Amino acid sequence: MRKHLVFGLAALTALIGSTTARADVFIRVPFVTVRVGNPGPVIVNPPVTGPIVIGQPIDVPPVVVQPPRIIVNEAPPPVVVATRAPTLDEFAKTFKPQPGKYEVVIQHPVTCDPVKVCFTLPEGCPKKVHVRAREIDFDYGRTEVSIRFIRDGRVRVTE
Repeated sequence: MRKHLVFGLAALTALIGSTTARADVFIRVPFVTVRVGNPGPVIVNPPVTGPIVIGQPIDVPPVVVQPPRIIVNEAPPPVVVATRAPTLDEFAKTFKPQPGKYEVVIQHPVTCDPVKVCFTLPEGCPKKVHVRAREIDFDYGRTEVSIRFIRDGRVRVTE
């Protein structure tokens, strides 16, 4: 047992004695770079031209920090979808007569071109709405609003 202990200690001593420890140190500060461990020169960048007094303030140019740029993604402009003007029947089915002035675009039943029609409806609800091939009438009893489409492409409104 003693032989083993002596042999182990001898092997450990040989192992420790044969290895060397290395410590590399690298120091880098403004104007000086120092390396210890690997052979290398001391580098001074840039060369000092005048005396440097420790404790004296050094003029350092101010650092200008730019604020971050903010990029705003704007919504694209609304897309205008070209639709055709409603026919006289389509207009009559979707229009809810209320008192007031109206300016609507309707497809002319004869020329099939879109036509702007301006009309005013009186107070109250119409008793009947008559839709014919080339005209629409809003019957209020004593008053009536008629929109007639003439063959030459014009529109006549009677209030």
